[in-house]
Amino acid sequence: MKILIIIFSIILISKNSSAIEIQCNFEEVYSNGSEQYGFLLINNEMLRYQYYDKQLFTLIRNNDLNFVIRNDNPSIVQKIDEKNQILLSNLIKLFLNSQIKNTEYQDQELIIKAETSEEFEFYKRISIQNNNTVLSVYFYNCKTTILNEKFFNPIPFTDYFY
Repeated sequence: MKILIIIFSIILISKNSSAIEIQCNFEEVYSNGSEQYGFLLINNEMLRYQYYDKQLFTLIRNNDLNFVIRNDNPSIVQKIDEKNQILLSNLIKLFLNSQIKNTEYQDQELIIKAETSEEFEFYKRISIQNNNTVLSVYFYNCKTTILNEKFFNPIPFTDYFY
């Protein structure tokens, strides 16, 4: 979960500082060969990272708060404890107000590499490595769009079909 929160924050805070509304599909590929699919929505300072698998979850960032919502039961909403976000403060300093660019972040436990897309002003891949996990997240079919703020509210949770 900590790794996903990091991805989530990198995406949100490393985008252009100007207003942006994006939707993308994503594919997560793990070192053991497993894969997960979903979609990403960004509306200025709000973000939604949702897996298609009903056994997984949706991450939402709204009003500087992060939430996890179960896909099989969207009435179960959990606020993400700030203890899980200690590393995020360092990432925020690194990426805040920066342009989308190829970049690398490393600390004692974690290596993050972000590669930009040549087709769209966003990332094509973010890789994360730590002692326990090697993960790549690929973004594709990205496009700018107008997104209603209701899709970024954990309660009531509104389905989005992409």
